[in-house]
Amino acid sequence: MGLEDLPGPLVLRNRRWEEDPADDRASRASVVVDPAFRLVGDLDHDGAHEAYVLVESSYGGTGHFNYLAAAVLGDEGPVARTFWPLGDRVQIRNGSIAGDRIVLEMVEHGPGDAACCPRHLTVREATWDGTGFRAIGGTEEGVLSIAAVSGTDWILDAWGYEEPVDPSLPEISLRLEDGTFVGQATCNRYRAPVADSVSDLEVGIGTTTRMACPESVMAAEDRFLRILDGVTRFSFVGGRLVLMGVVEGTVRSLYFSRRE
Repeated sequence: MGLEDLPGPLVLRNRRWEEDPADDRASRASVVVDPAFRLVGDLDHDGAHEAYVLVESSYGGTGHFNYLAAAVLGDEGPVARTFWPLGDRVQIRNGSIAGDRIVLEMVEHGPGDAACCPRHLTVREATWDGTGFRAIGGTEEGVLSIAAVSGTDWILDAWGYEEPVDPSLPEISLRLEDGTFVGQATCNRYRAPVADSVSDLEVGIGTTTRMACPESVMAAEDRFLRILDGVTRFSFVGGRLVLMGVVEGTVRSLYFSRRE
């Protein structure tokens, strides 16, 4: 089920819309706007900027249909005018505006991919003329591996989808160098070797320097290193890198944004 199947217009509160929770059906439709992804530009050259955001719709099942929405400012706030369908359970590695084009670096389904797990790297481009999107090209860039995160400095910004990192803490960073995660874990530098197979990871027990810092800083560092040591998977969500693993029987996630 996609956006085109839902009754409109929909009014989102806190970036989310759901069908009436009083409905006793097991599956209900929902629409969510990604909180971290946003491009701004004037692609239709009307003198006013539009915002381009990622929207996901689902109907309670396994399918999660993704769209890029063009939003303009209306009398009662932003209004999404039109949508570019991107696919079911695709991942967005990065997005940018280049001239009059939107460029999306993605992970999509290819031959042999299971529905749950796309693994083909692509780049897709489109324009927006004020009334709709027009796809204008795309390229294949191989198969997903941990190499897809290289060449970028990543900064931890959340301990999960809805738990942001305390901005008063020193930053936690990550970079892939020669098969090893390296970076700053609030107080100390760390190194952790990585082996991967598609989106599966095995992160080795890391080494760190031995500086001492205030208790709150060391607590965040310890939390990060314990989760990193348990990481077994990675993915991309709205341009962010997500590392996932199990710590003491509980699934934990680390969300990283690109350093600007």
